[in-house]
Amino acid sequence: MQAGTSYAARIERENVSLAAAGKAPILVQQYPTEDQVVQQVLIGRVFAFVSQDVELYYRQKQLHGKVRIILKPDYQDYRHFAAYLRKNKQDRALLSQTIAELEQDGTLAKLRQKWSLSSQAEQALTADESSGGFNWQSFFSALFSAAFLKGAALTLGVALLSHFIAILISIPMAVALNSHKNSALKWVLKAYVSIFRGAPTLLQLLFIWNALPQFFPIFREQWFTPFLATLVALSINESAYQVEINRAALSAVDGGQELAADALGMKRKQVYRYVIFPQALRIALPPTINEFISLLKTTSLASVISLQELLAITQVQVARTFEFTEYYAAALVYYLAMVFFFLFLQKRVERRFSWADRKKATANAA
Repeated sequence: MQAGTSYAARIERENVSLAAAGKAPILVQQYPTEDQVVQQVLIGRVFAFVSQDVELYYRQKQLHGKVRIILKPDYQDYRHFAAYLRKNKQDRALLSQTIAELEQDGTLAKLRQKWSLSSQAEQALTADESSGGFNWQSFFSALFSAAFLKGAALTLGVALLSHFIAILISIPMAVALNSHKNSALKWVLKAYVSIFRGAPTLLQLLFIWNALPQFFPIFREQWFTPFLATLVALSINESAYQVEINRAALSAVDGGQELAADALGMKRKQVYRYVIFPQALRIALPPTINEFISLLKTTSLASVISLQELLAITQVQVARTFEFTEYYAAALVYYLAMVFFFLFLQKRVERRFSWADRKKATANAA
């Protein structure tokens, strides 16, 4: 059932009563959204689910008979309460046997009276309405739909822009951390990196989206969109990781070259521009691309604050059609296509900037 609902609380109270009576409790699994609840039933992970829809038969019609309403408790404050059941051959055989046994000992008659169980519900329990396999038409329809293309473009755009901002933030921070001076600024930057690397990305995203408006009313305005909140959260979070990549790249440059540049009378800016940065770039590029690939997948977290990126679009379509496998497979194709492209780019960059390849090329030229 869906977590946090009134009927979830009702069943929890029923379990307390059952435990007090020495009876086995109702085994319950709770999920954040009802479409996730239905998914667990359709894939066979759980036996039945409970809903409190205003129109009880909407789910039954929406799922084309894959589930049926089997009971409706006649509580005064629970009139829109129903239980739905997954349908397959094993369940039908077991239910038919159980119903026959309950009919013989008179229990079924008592259940009909207590739970307003209709004869149609009993017939629905044993009816054969097995669903088909993978729907290729739905898969290709989703794969080439405008909604999925737009969601994938937004996902890629958020990732690229967030990483670009993170790199801009991280470069001066990495230079400061690479300094030999033990200043107060260095300790502040270390704290920044530790905090934003240590806190879960989802928590940072939710904090920026939900907590900032509580402290600063300006963030309650319409200009502070889910896109902007995601951009801020991912940029700050990613900059903490990118700082370490850049700092390690700067540290890997031979310190003797910096001393030689100083001896030649080069200014500090010239040393970094012409000596240190070009060599550090060669070292930092491959892990930077790898970090971007991780960020690309992290953008899916933005669906929790209603940013209509690829995963959010997928979840909306799944909630409408309950064709989980087809739509998630289409989203997977988009994610894999984007990731494989950047993996290919990473290999090309590594090959282009490899020290071994340059040494080999020099040897061949000689």
